[in-house]
Amino acid sequence: METSTAKGGQPLDRGSIDYAFQSASADERELTRLRAASRNSLLNQEGQTVHALGDNFRNELRGVFDDMHVLLPAYNQEGTIGRTLGYLTEGIGLSPEQITVASNSVDRTDVIARDFGVDVLQLQDLFDEYIADPDRFMELMQADNMKQLRGKGMNMFLGHLYGFMTGKRKPHELIVQVDTDISNIGADHDKWDPVTYFAWAASQRKNLQAVKAAKNGRNNQPIHIMMNTWPLMGEEGEFYQQKVGVERWPLTGEYGFRGDVASRLRWASGYAVEMVLNMSQADAGLNKYQIEIPEQRIDGQNPLTKETVMYSDIGRATQGIIMTGKKLQDLTLPEIQALNRRLQGRKTYVMDEKDSNPGPAAHPNDVRVVEASRIIPDFNTLAKSELLKNGRTERTFSFVGDARLHTSAE
Repeated sequence: METSTAKGGQPLDRGSIDYAFQSASADERELTRLRAASRNSLLNQEGQTVHALGDNFRNELRGVFDDMHVLLPAYNQEGTIGRTLGYLTEGIGLSPEQITVASNSVDRTDVIARDFGVDVLQLQDLFDEYIADPDRFMELMQADNMKQLRGKGMNMFLGHLYGFMTGKRKPHELIVQVDTDISNIGADHDKWDPVTYFAWAASQRKNLQAVKAAKNGRNNQPIHIMMNTWPLMGEEGEFYQQKVGVERWPLTGEYGFRGDVASRLRWASGYAVEMVLNMSQADAGLNKYQIEIPEQRIDGQNPLTKETVMYSDIGRATQGIIMTGKKLQDLTLPEIQALNRRLQGRKTYVMDEKDSNPGPAAHPNDVRVVEASRIIPDFNTLAKSELLKNGRTERTFSFVGDARLHTSAE
């Protein structure tokens, strides 16, 4: 069995999938080992498990890091964007060219990011640059203006579209998304370090097409309750419940997929973006893995009112898709437009923490009409429908040999 030596002289067993933190004490390593061994760490859709502990062997992953690109959606994150970029550039060792910030910020977020030398893209600029027919696109989305579409989902869509349209994202690259509001992100063994874990997973699974963090969290239980009702809505609901329902952390903000995958995925504006991407990846049948990251992820905690609005929006969007009687990938542009029309203008009843009357009988101030998530088609469909500029035709990708990819234009 092939081995190598890590820092401190401790051998790394390449034949094993159980790596301990090399920088931790023996007691800390054993505690981490026992903790991680009690949960499923790396899961694929067939339910196989791997227990992957933390690592301090980034030099061995340098080739994987070199084939990565990180997309950071940002909205007014001047307090944390510097920490995130420092983690990526100094902690992981990524070059500025490997990082893109897709921003809708009005504070100093963009200024701070540009100081790191990374690409900083504003939503309106991307929209103007790549959407060929803005009026038709807005009609498809059932929106009157960009303000109704702003949010994380649109940041991600346009950020990935930039890579697709410019050709800067390569088919074999692992494109990783990391949220920018995490206060304990970092490369040390006690920090939230998703990029190293994703690189490790990619090094172990040469045919990996998508990867995401897996963890138990307070925002998972309502989503799993919701998904358990999907089979009542028919075959499509049962399909998505079986595929997405096995995931430990459906709403994680840290995940990645190969460059060839991005053009085939369907997106959403608003809170539903992660769940719609989960459904789209299920449609695509991706070779997808979840990897356990033992450390706690610390970010801003949403108030109860916002959580209620978020879950309501996710429920509407996902159940709206299922109730079409089709899989997400099979919806035509007219069907997506009709679905977006149905999703808008619905009231969200929330219980303000100082009010004891939730529901339709609540005080008018507790009834929220929010901009619901809208479904966004995949890049290939938009291109074939002449909604993208530069005459970009559909790009297809295929595996060649050891996970290397080639592209062809049709």
